[in-house]
This record gives sequence, C-alpha cells and structure tokens, in this order.
Amino acid sequence: MIHYTLTSKVPDTTGYREYIYKLTDTLSKGLTMDTGSVKVLIGGEDVTENENVTVIAGANELIVTFNMLNFQDKVGQEIKVTYEASLNEDAVNGVLGNPNEVELEYSNDPQDQTSTDTTTDEEKVHTAAIKVLKFEEGYEDKVLSGAKFVLKNGEGADGTYYKLVDGKITWVDNIEEADEKTTNAEGIVEFKGLKNGTYYLVETEAPEGFNKLTDPIEVTIDYENQTEIEFQEAKVANSTGVELPGTGGAGTTLFAVLGGGIILVAAFCLIKGKSKKERN
Repeated sequence: MIHYTLTSKVPDTTGYREYIYKLTDTLSKGLTMDTGSVKVLIGGEDVTENENVTVIAGANELIVTFNMLNFQDKVGQEIKVTYEASLNEDAVNGVLGNPNEVELEYSNDPQDQTSTDTTTDEEKVHTAAIKVLKFEEGYEDKVLSGAKFVLKNGEGADGTYYKLVDGKITWVDNIEEADEKTTNAEGIVEFKGLKNGTYYLVETEAPEGFNKLTDPIEVTIDYENQTEIEFQEAKVANSTGVELPGTGGAGTTLFAVLGGGIILVAAFCLIKGKSKKERN
C-alpha cells in the first residue's frame, strides 16, 4: 500500500457569505484508491463524517468539499486528508512514473463571492517490473516457453506472494493463492508494479523435458535516483537430465548501469547429473 497525506490550513472567511474550499486529487491509471481508507482531520479531530465536510471517493479520484464558514473556531489549524492506494496492472514503469495530481480551489475575494483561485501539486510513484527470460542452459538463443513462476517478497515462512486482486497488486501468504505466470513463446514473463526491494522467483513448473529449479532466484530492484529504469531482467537457465538437489545458492547477481537505468541479471545454472556404472 502507498500512503498519501494532503495538508492545508483552515482559512479565515471573515467578510464572506459563502466560501468555496474544494480539494480534488486525481490518481493516474496505474493507481487504485482504497476508498474506505479516506480520513479527514482538522486540528487532529476526525471530521470525515462531519455534516460540513463532503467526501466523494472513487478508484481514481477523491473530492473533498468543506463548508469553511462553520469551521471559523479552527482558523489556522491543520487540515489533513489521508488515504491509501495500490499499484495495479496498469502501473507505468520508468521515468514517467504514476502521478497523482492535487488541486485546491478556494475563494479569494470577499467583494466577489464567486471569485476563486487554485493551487496544484503532483506526486509520482516510480515502479519497475521483473522481466524473466527463460532459456536452455548453454544456449541463450533457445528460449523456453511453458515455464511457470510465482514471485515471492521476503525469505522463509514470512514471505508473501504476488497476486492481482481486481486489478490491484496485493501480497498473499500462501503460494497456492499466488498468481502463477507462464513464459510465452519468446520465453518471457513479467511481474509489474514493484517497488524497491529483494524478490525471489520460484519456478513451480519447468518446460517439458527440463529440470525444475530447486532454489529460488534472487532479484533485487534498486532504482533510487534512477527513474529511467523500466524493468529488472532476470535471465534464467534450465538444464535437461536428472534433477539434482539444491546446491545451497540462489545464483549470482550482476549490476550494470546502462543508459541511466539499472539492469539486473540473475543467472542460475544446474549442473547436469552424471551417473557412473558399477563395475562387476
């Protein structure tokens, strides 16, 4: 969840018979508001349900209107509007980010009760995707379709798994509830809308004739001050032959700065098993 806080102050409405004070927050397509999380406070007091406050909340827009004539005992006190939003499957990776634009419209002339002014602000949430490229060990040009992956956030029993619910990115406790993605004809699958952090690709099913990986692939997203990034690339190899137990490692990671972005390559190779014939 992404937490948003909008702040302003109660204006002095002396000389006004009516006073317009309207806050509009418009979210981009890549963000979905939790409409039940909206709270409005004045001077620390919850006024969300106050008859002088009107809240209209939708998936991508929040409008809060105040009857400021009835809040003159709180002039100068802080107005705080808070809510939560989630990234969704339409989240934009890279420099454009996922903005929400806030506009405050307010009365500015007691001699002209209809005259208003506006002030605006914008906040962006930058996000990236993990792009998995699946190929045959030793032959990177031989891509593999049909490999299935889930994405884990955190290690061990405390980890959670990537899942889209009504278009919103959420994290569930059980792997059985996670979204399982399958590599396409180009050997590619993507997990979008991710923030900075360390994630683990878990292969749940290997392509026919290949070994399933027995250890997760660690992928780190670190795009601080690197807003041009679009995705972290994880190149994952599968071998044929007898499936071996895990070797205790999760592969290697290599960072390279390319064109202002960070591309992460996570390579993981299993050693092909060799059998020995017993001699009589």
